[in-house]
Amino acid sequence: MQLEKKVYCHWDLVRFITEKHLIKDGLFRTMSVTHTIQKKNKETVSYEMMIFLGKSDSGNEYEVRVYKSKPDDKYVPKRQDKVKRYEENDEFATFYFTDFEKAHDFVDYLGYRHPEYKARPMEVIEPKK
Repeated sequence: MQLEKKVYCHWDLVRFITEKHLIKDGLFRTMSVTHTIQKKNKETVSYEMMIFLGKSDSGNEYEVRVYKSKPDDKYVPKRQDKVKRYEENDEFATFYFTDFEKAHDFVDYLGYRHPEYKARPMEVIEPKK
């Protein structure tokens, strides 16, 4: 999965994203799930939640990559996730799907079905100047 050309999508809007939203100039762009937090001083900060949905390098599958907060975190898919296969390393877990809808549903319901995935690293999205 390529992470250079990303489309940022707020967590609350993931459910509205279709495959067509991620295609530009014939290329599939990777979706990065984001969240915005308002601080006590009323400043807002946006974060990448380190959850990505994209196409596999082969182009035959869709993949969801979830980064871990610790190398020993274990992310195991459940039967209702409809995961074709998954791989893990110390940095992230990658879940593979046969079609976009299954990958999309996995991302959309991740927070509800998998509370163990809530502890993840997050990266600040720096505003463009």
